[in-house]
Amino acid sequence: MRTIGGIFGRSAYGPLHEHALKVQDCIGLLLPLVKSFLERNWGEVTRLKQEIHQREAEADKIKNEIRRSLSHSFLHSVERTEMLLTLKSQDDVADNCEGVAWLLGIRQTPVLGEIGDATIKVCEQAASVGSVLVSVVEKLPALEERSYPPEQMRAVNALIDELRTEEHTCNILEHDALREVFRNEGSLDPVSVVFLMQIIQRLGGIADAAENTADCIERMIGRR
Repeated sequence: MRTIGGIFGRSAYGPLHEHALKVQDCIGLLLPLVKSFLERNWGEVTRLKQEIHQREAEADKIKNEIRRSLSHSFLHSVERTEMLLTLKSQDDVADNCEGVAWLLGIRQTPVLGEIGDATIKVCEQAASVGSVLVSVVEKLPALEERSYPPEQMRAVNALIDELRTEEHTCNILEHDALREVFRNEGSLDPVSVVFLMQIIQRLGGIADAAENTADCIERMIGRR
């Protein structure tokens, strides 16, 4: 990775984009992980869990370097605070991915087909929300370099609106999946009920963190 301080000399958003790419790596491994868990392919679950852990650790390295560089950057205190809040929210996306991986790796739990199908839908939608976030962050360096041209701002604002719509859909799917768990709770032991709830809620947390990041970005650049 290039020196963060050097990147700040050209664009304050470049480092944030580098971090987002590592977050995207974590997101991209989620669906294969969940599918492997539902198929009871425990060896693949272990492999993918370790892979997500590695990607999240790489994201943490970038996050920590950004934090160190920001303390010495030319940015004003308000700008620095907004950047750090955006970075934290974006890092929460990766943390939730790792949280899902950690849960799936600690308990070999058979999952009923209806619950599994509902969980897959939540996972796919959460990944979609995360992908839209990466698209937003990807546009930020060019946005800054071009002095916030109206057409670029409209494109970023449209993506943020899309992300919020996608996140709302994820909330609905999360609630549907939780209802499916409770509908079948008579066939499950209490520990499995709690375990499956935590997995579903963690997946939903990925979309929540992505929306929080978009909110931070909107405050940082101003909606124009």
